[in-house]
Amino acid sequence: MLLTKKDFEIGQEVACKHSGNLSRYDKGYTLGKVTKAGRKLITVAFSEYNSVQFQLEESFERDYLLQKSNYAGDYELFPSLQAYLDYEEKQSKLGEIQTVVAPMSRNVSLTIDQVRRVHAIVFENK
Repeated sequence: MLLTKKDFEIGQEVACKHSGNLSRYDKGYTLGKVTKAGRKLITVAFSEYNSVQFQLEESFERDYLLQKSNYAGDYELFPSLQAYLDYEEKQSKLGEIQTVVAPMSRNVSLTIDQVRRVHAIVFENK
């Protein structure tokens, strides 16, 4: 999903997932409020003196925005807490699926009908 300026309003509560060096010490997320929503940047304030900018992208479709930084940013911006929780659930379930499917690819014990059903589910949106 491509996030645009329309997904953010001033005063909106957003979730910022910890990433980069910050995630090494503090897993999870921080809630903040949008203070500015410009053409290229979204500014989120965690407190009166602590704010972070995120870049709107035109070409990369992600569920989140990356922090504007010369190095690895400490946050990834989600438009809401529910969007963050959905993303985490999706990543967890994909990991579980991969742990089951990867070993099966070497030692396939599925029938052709089962393979067709799995294929149909995986590619139903394409």
